Amino acid sequence: MLVKHGLDFTASTASVVVSVAIAVGLATLAVLNLGDQPLLTWVLQPILLIAGGFITTAQVFVVRYVEAALRKSGTTDIDTKALIGAAEVVFPGWFRPLVVTRFLLTTAGSLAILLLLAVS
Repeated sequence: MLVKHGLDFTASTASVVVSVAIAVGLATLAVLNLGDQPLLTWVLQPILLIAGGFITTAQVFVVRYVEAALRKSGTTDIDTKALIGAAEVVFPGWFRPLVVTRFLLTTAGSLAILLLLAVS
């Protein structure tokens, strides 16, 4: 029933590949910045700030986003808080702090990088 409404709690191969590609890209940007070549950072960091911030916000405030998705699909008979609570029990204890940390690094980290480039 959840898949019918576009809800899936598993990580697809594509999402893992995208995550690794972003990490490699950020490492590449860091090396270029150290070599005094920040142009790509000026182009890509704002995109990461917006896209990454949006995606990770949805993961931090997952109950709100799942409720909205179910409401949009016309499903009102699922207790979203209980559903997310049951899903969280299955995930390892470090998962939620990881999601929050990733959100903070993506948003605050991107802003910090852009500010540091602006003043350098």
